[in-house]
Amino acid sequence: MAVFSVFFILSACEPNNSSCVDPDPTDNGADTIQNYFDSICNDTSSFYNCTDTSNIPFAINNLINYLDAKGDTASTLFIDQYCYHDTIFYLSYTECCDRYNYLLNVNGDTLCSPSGGFTGGGDGSCPCFLYKAKKIRTVWEKR
Repeated sequence: MAVFSVFFILSACEPNNSSCVDPDPTDNGADTIQNYFDSICNDTSSFYNCTDTSNIPFAINNLINYLDAKGDTASTLFIDQYCYHDTIFYLSYTECCDRYNYLLNVNGDTLCSPSGGFTGGGDGSCPCFLYKAKKIRTVWEKR
């Protein structure tokens, strides 16, 4: 049963997977992060229309300054900027072994973990992100 659950989470929103079904478009009640990502899982209408990708938001800049100050003791390896459904996100990749990689919004809020962890599939609350998001650039890398 556990193996099936892990497989289901990892394959939940692979391209052309019919298990990802668009919700009713008249329902705008995305009250949780899970509902938000579920609502846009198969919507391919406008994923890559992020306009301002050159500026790093204040909160992400603060995180970068904090990581620079920690130096070698920082567990974050790098932070990538992504465009997903016309919105800029930042994915913070951590070092080895069963740690989640955290998805942040421009305010620095942790939304979910699309990858990492014991299974490598994150926390399961935003399984479509890595299949649908477009990587723009790496904004910070551990030296």
